[in-house]
Amino acid sequence: MGYVLGGFFWPTLWLAQPLYIASIPGFLLVLAFLSIGEPERGRIDSLPETARRGTLRGLSRNGAYWTATLGMAAMTFALGGLSVWMPTFLPRARDLTPDRSQERRIN
Repeated sequence: MGYVLGGFFWPTLWLAQPLYIASIPGFLLVLAFLSIGEPERGRIDSLPETARRGTLRGLSRNGAYWTATLGMAAMTFALGGLSVWMPTFLPRARDLTPDRSQERRIN
């Protein structure tokens, strides 16, 4: 949501203002979570702790743990790469710079 709001307001506002606007959804989400409260610890746990889930040796043999961990690492790598690559790709391939994008939006 922050990327969308920041990109939408970038051509019309000064640099810091889109950053402030993009932080509003996150701030509202924090307020919503603070109003919920923390549940009682262990109240809804349905599975007992086992050596497979509670120790490092058990986690190293847990396929679901590895799938989730490697999936998150791949997602972080891809988003980091896109955030570095996309700003250089668009000006080169589409001649889309901040000044030109503002002209295209006005016309």
